Formats: sequence, structure tokens, C-alpha cells
Amino acid sequence: VTLITDKKEDFTFYPPTATQLHAYSQVNNILEGKPPPKDQEYFDMEIGVVSYCVSKNYGVIDFMQNKKALFKLSDVWNSPTTTVTDSEAFLNMVLPVGTQVNFHCVMLNSTAKVQYLATAIWKRFPPPFPPGGAPVPARMASLDREKIEQFRSQINKI
Repeated sequence: VTLITDKKEDFTFYPPTATQLHAYSQVNNILEGKPPPKDQEYFDMEIGVVSYCVSKNYGVIDFMQNKKALFKLSDVWNSPTTTVTDSEAFLNMVLPVGTQVNFHCVMLNSTAKVQYLATAIWKRFPPPFPPGGAPVPARMASLDREKIEQFRSQINKI
């Protein structure tokens, strides 16, 4: 797509949303003669509740209809520019069970009890960001191998 404009500020590129990516995946599968995926690969700005602390650094978020996302304490945003990095912090102190959160997540295992990895998490009330200031959602291609391996290791403990 080529956009012709005489002003640079006339056009702002926004990456595709989770919903757009899911629709794209469904159409591609149909065109290839495959069944469309039933589960969405990404969720952006989702609302959930911390339901379980796996350890001092890992927890589980319940969202939608019986979906679960694993998250790591170091991916929890506590201000517009920082995540929790204090080595003395414990998950159950920063986000106790029952805390409402917003988050972005990526599906890493469609058959596991916990299918998603939350890549950015923050308290719903009070949010650490001004309106429209949430972190950019991560996509599968941007996840490093270590993060994926940690996810696999942790979901085996649940």
C-alpha cells in the first residue's frame, strides 16, 4: 500500500490489533483448506483477575471464558516507564490473588491448561498509565527463546 501525502503527520501507522490478526489467520486457513483456528492467538488490553501464585515470581491470570495466562513479576508495570525489578518483591505483595489487571498476551500452547503468556501486565485500578499510554503488545516473533522456555517450565508445575 502506498500512501501519497504532502504532510508527514497525516499518516500514522498502527500495528494490527489482536482481533485483526485472528481474522487474518482464520481467512488464511480457510483459503488453504484448513479449519480456522478456534482460539485467538493474541489478546490486547484484556481484563482479567490474578487467580493463582505459582511462585514468588510467577502467577496466573483468569480471563474471558476459562482462559488462563501465565505471567512473570518482571513483566508487571508499576509506572508509565518501569516494570517491577526489585529482587525483594514478591508477586503476592505486588499483585495479590483477586487483583484486577489489564494485560497483553500471546498463545504459546493451545492444549495446555494455561495456554497464554502475558507479556505486559498492570493493575486495572489505579492504572500506572495515562489514557492511551499502555505498552505496545508483543507478538510471537518478538518473544525471545528464554521467555518461551520459562513459560513451558512453569506451566508444567501447574
